This record gives sequence, structure tokens and C-alpha cells, in this order.
Amino acid sequence: MFIKHVIQFRLVILLISTALFSSVCQAQWIAHDTAIMGSNIHIEFWAENNAESLLSQSLKILHKVDSSMNPLDPSSELYHINQHAFSQAIHVSSTLFKLLEKAQTISQLSQGAFDISFASIGFKYDYQNSIHPDKKVIKKHLQSINYKAIKLNHKNQSIRFTHPDLKIDLGGIGKGHAVDKVCDFLQSKGVQHAIITAGGDSRLIGDKKGKPWVVAIKNPRQTTQQILRIPLENVALSTSGDYERFFIEDGKRYHHILNPKTGHSPNNAIQSVSILADDSTTADALSTTVFVLGIKKGLQLINQLNNVDVIIISAGGQFHYSEGLQRL
Repeated sequence: MFIKHVIQFRLVILLISTALFSSVCQAQWIAHDTAIMGSNIHIEFWAENNAESLLSQSLKILHKVDSSMNPLDPSSELYHINQHAFSQAIHVSSTLFKLLEKAQTISQLSQGAFDISFASIGFKYDYQNSIHPDKKVIKKHLQSINYKAIKLNHKNQSIRFTHPDLKIDLGGIGKGHAVDKVCDFLQSKGVQHAIITAGGDSRLIGDKKGKPWVVAIKNPRQTTQQILRIPLENVALSTSGDYERFFIEDGKRYHHILNPKTGHSPNNAIQSVSILADDSTTADALSTTVFVLGIKKGLQLINQLNNVDVIIISAGGQFHYSEGLQRL
């Protein structure tokens, strides 16, 4: 579990000379904010050499992931898959194929609570314009949500759908994957201290040169405020919340996290789920999974996994922790 990753602030850490730290860091720290993949991106790291070049290459990695996995871009791999994978097997890049394999693994682990074919109904929602499908539309398309109808061929690295109306979307795992790609690149170049954030997905490499990174979890009902701040190092943290893309109609909240078995937003009193894991891809997918499963089943799942913990915030701001965090 992640007890070892949650760092207790000690007086000796707090008394590090700020002036000395700043004089060293000004020449070496890189911090950059931008928007990619429809999310706010924050990249911060310490580099001994070629810092600006490393930043530029990191941004290129994010743009490449975005261009490959954008379901609305006719030039993307994902768009091509959705258009043709029922009529023929579609060869995909090794990077995307590995991500599809990961998605299928989480689907099997969660017995379908995580399912990238949720897009078969998900594309009928328009949160910006407060539009949701009616019962007839959901009933018609619900049968096309089935991760088992996504067939991956490992020999020729291809994907095929066995249902004509099935569509996939990687929104529940893609940003975590993008964060991991950047972290893997930076580590391959010798970077030992970094934080990469894409929306609600963050991964930390090392510490902040002698201090822990401090990652915040938003208050689900007052998102300009932080409900929890956690000192961390060498871990990924992903938060999924019902406040990210949503609208309210007749007192009901419609948000972007859908239960694949119903086609509706889960009605289980959860407001946000934060997962701690070794990598952002896993954390991203599991935060969506637990949100769908609900508090009891979500905790049961996480407590069975190694090196994974969860913080669930339910209605009224109540906190629910996995077993590893309860022992802190």
C-alpha cells in the first residue's frame, strides 16, 4: 500500500533555507502550463541539462497522444477505429494497442464497471448544451456497450468490433496514459524530480528536491477550494469527479462518468474518487471504475489490489479510505 508514499511533514523539512533552495532552482527548474487534450496541463521538473528541449519534447508527446486518441478528429487512430472496426480488423500502433489491452484488463477486473465502449451511448450526451438521450435512445444503444465485443488480435496488432453500433472512447484512461508517456520520457533522460498533471491525473517522480510534492484534491461542491492536500513522492494520483463535465436538470446531475450497464450517470452518492497507484494509466482507469462501482464495491476492489489506495468523497463531504490509508 501507499503508506510509504504519504510523507509526514517534519520540522527539519520545513526549516530548509528558502533562499538557498531558490538560488539553486532558478537556473534548473522548468515549470510550464498549457491546455492539451481538453485539459489543463502542468509540467514541472528539475533538469541538469537541456531543460527547454526536454519540455518541448514532452509537449510533443502530449500532442501526439491527443492526435491519436481524439474521437472527433477524422485523422486520428481512434476515429478510424470507430468508423471501420466492425467491417474489418484495423491495425493500430503498438502504443495504442497496449493501451487498449490495459483497458480490457481493467474491464475484466471490474466485471464491466470500466468499459471504453461506454461511448456507444456517451456520444449522445452534450454537457455543454445540457443535452442527454431519452429512455428510448438509451435502451436502443445500451446493448452495444460490451467490452467483450472488442476483439484484440495480438498476432497482427489489430482491433475488431463484433457489434455494428459499438464505439469506444479513451477518456477514462487516455490522460493517465499521456502523463505516463511524458514521465517515462523524462526519466529516460535522467530527470529524477518532476510532476506532470493533466486535468485530474498527476504523476510524481521523486520529491521536490528535498521536500515532498503536495497534490490537492478539490472540494467537489466548491471546486475553487481544496478539500485535501497530500504530500507525496514517486506515485500517481488520479481524481474523477461528478463536477468535471455536468449539467443539472430538474434537480438531477448529469455528468460525464457513465455506468456502462445503465447508460446513466451513477446514482451512488459519490462526488469524487482519488486513486493512488504506481502509474497514471492504472490510477486514471480505476478512479472511473470505483466511481461506477460505488463505495462498498469500490473499496472491496481496491483492497484486493497491491500498491493501490483510494480516497472516496461521498455526499456531505464524507471521506472513505482504503485499508492502506486507514492505517496512517
